[in-house]
Amino acid sequence: YVQSACEKKRNIREARVEALRAGFKQCYIDKDFQTIVTVGDKIPQNLLTEDEVLLQFYDIAQNKL
Repeated sequence: YVQSACEKKRNIREARVEALRAGFKQCYIDKDFQTIVTVGDKIPQNLLTEDEVLLQFYDIAQNKL
C-alpha cells in the first residue's frame, strides 16, 4: 500500500482493513507518521472513518506532523 500511495496520481481503491491496521500500527511503533498520513490520504475515506482504529492512528499521525 505504501508504494501505491507514493505514486502521486493514484488512489488506492480497495484495501484490506486488517492489513492497514497492521501497517499503521508498525508505522506508529517506528514513529513513521508521514507514511500513515500518506496512505491514509490515498485510501477510500469511508474505510478510514468507519474503522475507529485506523482513524485513531491517522489522527495521531496528523497531529504529530
